[in-house]
Amino acid sequence: MSGVIYRKINNLAGFSLCNIFVYVIYVSSIKQKGNKNLVTIISSDNDKDIIKVNVFFSDKDRPFFESLTFGTIIKIQKLKITKIEKDINSSVGKGDLDDHVRGFNIVSIPPECDIKRGDSPSSTIQQFTWDDGEKKICMEMKKKWPSYSPVWVQHLKSTSYGIRNYTTFQPQQTNNTSGGGGTTTSKNKYTFTSVENLKANTFVSLVAKVLEKTFIMGNGGKRATIKLWDGTGQDVIWVKDQPTLGNTIFANTWEQNLINDIDALEQDAWVSISGAKVTIYKDILEIKLFKNSKISALDDNDPLVQTILKNYRIKCDIDANDYDKIDEDEDDEGDDNVDGEGKKRKKTDGEDQEDEEYDPIYRDIKATETHYPHIATTTIADVLSKNQKVPNKFKLNVSLSQHIPLNVQDFSRIHCRVCQHAADYYDSSNTNRDQELISCSACGSSQTDYIFLFKLILKDSTGEIPIIFANHANYFLNMIPCSLYNNRDRLSSIESKLKILKKPNLTFDICIMSYYESGKERVPENVKYQAFDTKLTI
Repeated sequence: MSGVIYRKINNLAGFSLCNIFVYVIYVSSIKQKGNKNLVTIISSDNDKDIIKVNVFFSDKDRPFFESLTFGTIIKIQKLKITKIEKDINSSVGKGDLDDHVRGFNIVSIPPECDIKRGDSPSSTIQQFTWDDGEKKICMEMKKKWPSYSPVWVQHLKSTSYGIRNYTTFQPQQTNNTSGGGGTTTSKNKYTFTSVENLKANTFVSLVAKVLEKTFIMGNGGKRATIKLWDGTGQDVIWVKDQPTLGNTIFANTWEQNLINDIDALEQDAWVSISGAKVTIYKDILEIKLFKNSKISALDDNDPLVQTILKNYRIKCDIDANDYDKIDEDEDDEGDDNVDGEGKKRKKTDGEDQEDEEYDPIYRDIKATETHYPHIATTTIADVLSKNQKVPNKFKLNVSLSQHIPLNVQDFSRIHCRVCQHAADYYDSSNTNRDQELISCSACGSSQTDYIFLFKLILKDSTGEIPIIFANHANYFLNMIPCSLYNNRDRLSSIESKLKILKKPNLTFDICIMSYYESGKERVPENVKYQAFDTKLTI
């Protein structure tokens, strides 16, 4: 036994140094105070008393506080109590992790930490006490937490600091199973979240393919980064020079044991990850892996991997069938394909070839207008050449292969005028889909409006390229952004334009610009392309 005495927070003395075990209820955003960082932890050791802990720390301890979440047990030693208000069951304490003389420190025991199994907590110091008495306190607290948790969930919903950081180690819904529910393994008892369903400030487990891995030495030591993909989402990426459907996310860690695990992974390996936290860096979602995070290689024949691949193939087949059905519908509409009895007659090979070469309605139509009619067009292969400088501008003559999202109603997104976050339009909690009722999912602001945000997959004889329509999307569509769920006329207008653009004999000019994705390394795979100065004339 270490001999350290731990007090209940309803028995603390003012202006004294105390040791406590508490549950994390809420963690504030990290703020700068001079050359220090400040975070506030709202915590409790029962279902009514609260202690507010203000912690000053340097950048090296930032990952520790980013890993704290609702229900985590923390052990705090040498906390200075600065205020006690017994009438409202509240106390305030503070500490500085760089004050080595006083010895203030914090140990974290997250919900997924199995004490009986021998899992070790994480701490702000290398040498910390973790004796049988402390383990017993922690195990008793874990038993009581299920009865306390609902009380604090209701408290968070009713307070001004909201529920931004309240999450449990119960990962979210996933699209990695055919039924749309969570993918669970009885062995590990994890529910895996798909990449497209990841949300900031949550702890998750996921199964994904490692597309890339890099190792960088920085101020915080060696960092490992892996790029993950699981086939979910509507983004289009380039994998081994081939367009591939699905969102990606980067995972980072500074933990040496995890760096070793990542170093041992083969290229294109499938992995299972647990205890990972989704965060936002420069408006981009990323994953952070901590001391208690786990990463394990999976065999290609693992049932979880096979389920993901099966659903990805189904998803791709649906996309292809949607495109084929458009062509079939166009064939059905032609009277020349129907005989006198109303039956569809078969064409000869010669007739098919003739139709492929000549469409009397759409072949010579001018579908777009650019600001630069005097500029010659280039090919997609030239644009994608690794020798091209970035940023750059090009003019292409192309045809439309597909649009992303596939649901045209989702071309319009909710845009926050405060934090500039652009979210998916659909919100299941807002059945009326009324703009004034929708708040920003990132910062909670009600100052929102609509923007158009989508991609067109364009092609020519040399290849395909995904083009983003964002800043110039209004000009391209010649339309003011609105809810395409509510405005059927504008939805019908966009759908009819897209149907014309997909005609097999129609090509059109478009101006595009290349640039590196913000916050990413300046390498070819991080080059994006966006349309500009081009307007539809159909």
